[in-house]
Amino acid sequence: MGLNTSGPISLAGTTDGQSIALELGESATAVISLNDSAVRDLGGVASGAIVMPTNFYGASSGPSLSFGSPQSTGVTGVSGTATTYDQYRDRVVLSYGKYPSQGLYVKTGTISGNTITYAAETLLWNANSSPVSNVGATYRANDEVTVIFFNESSNSNRGVVTTLNVNTSGIPTRGATSGFGAGTDSITMFGGNVVGFDSDNNNSFAVYKNNSNSGYGEMQVANAGFASITMYNEVVFHSASIDYCSTTFGINGAAVVVFIDSNNSNKGKARVATMTSQPSFGTAALFSDAQTEFCTVVFAPYPHYKYVVIYQTSSDNNLKARVGSVSGTGISFGTEVTIDTNYITGFSMSASWNPDDNVVVISWEDRQSSPNAGMAVLGTISGTDITFSGLAAFESGNVNYTSQVYDPDTDQTLIAFADVDASSTLKVVTANVAT
Repeated sequence: MGLNTSGPISLAGTTDGQSIALELGESATAVISLNDSAVRDLGGVASGAIVMPTNFYGASSGPSLSFGSPQSTGVTGVSGTATTYDQYRDRVVLSYGKYPSQGLYVKTGTISGNTITYAAETLLWNANSSPVSNVGATYRANDEVTVIFFNESSNSNRGVVTTLNVNTSGIPTRGATSGFGAGTDSITMFGGNVVGFDSDNNNSFAVYKNNSNSGYGEMQVANAGFASITMYNEVVFHSASIDYCSTTFGINGAAVVVFIDSNNSNKGKARVATMTSQPSFGTAALFSDAQTEFCTVVFAPYPHYKYVVIYQTSSDNNLKARVGSVSGTGISFGTEVTIDTNYITGFSMSASWNPDDNVVVISWEDRQSSPNAGMAVLGTISGTDITFSGLAAFESGNVNYTSQVYDPDTDQTLIAFADVDASSTLKVVTANVAT
């Protein structure tokens, strides 16, 4: 998981994040010294004096992260982000709301190394003169369509789905648009991964809290193409009030939904969805028996076929993770692991899979630091276990509304965020893995 970024550090000991021996994969009572080559490598001091504990703060024996300079879009007042990658145009697609501006906006960019060149901003949707407060998006590769789910905050929080194509100049054109279900329910979409793509049925789907239905957790499935959208009936995945929820599609026609059960001491739960136009859901399983505040989930494909749940527990405010294994319509979890001991903001947490380096990349807003820095970390899966390394800041100032996507053309993770210190300017930073 990497050593802590502050506080005590020791050569040996039983405490993860403090013990150099444990970080190096040794036992808690291993006899090691500051002159050992592995210890020097961990501290980044090839020769000369080692300063304890300073040289070991944040050090990790696993893969590490490096970042380019944040690339500004020039867009200010951002109130939510969703990040996808258009594989046909080789462009990152940023979908977002702006406060107090009305409507859904889109901006695309091309990546060269750590540099991003942006096309002009497009106001994609503003039929109801409403700001957009929550955004989630996915990419439908077979017809090069980006599918965006959002809700209109001053239009009774109505859920809307729209589509777009990007031209050769990077300018999006809006396609078909439709409201959720009857188009009248008040919904809340949360931060993190709230939208997925069912590649078996060519459907996009979103999870949310339906405020017009006693706060139940629901899933909306849509066959969303550029020319037309077929909206299916919303399906309840939890018949009681929920807080945060997240989803991802996996294999064998299954998706996983994670959520916080407001009616059961805010415990963290997960359900397996058998995906059709009208999904069915298996029995709920606990991933957190403690009071839980935020959660998101990401699928790790070959060679793992696992679901990684990231969440924060209320009693200690620690950011944690567990690896989920699906069997039929059930899911079970491996050992809980602490990622970081600083508390976060739930709508500023995102995760994606990097297939080239075989790691999960997680980003979030660290609300315990001052300022509220943007942090990221790498997760390496082994069976039902996961270890973390490379904890680092991608932005030292105040951030908000992170979202991210993997760019297969440059083998980088692209992290979008609002730079609060610069009038909530939308920026994107490239994240690279070193093994």
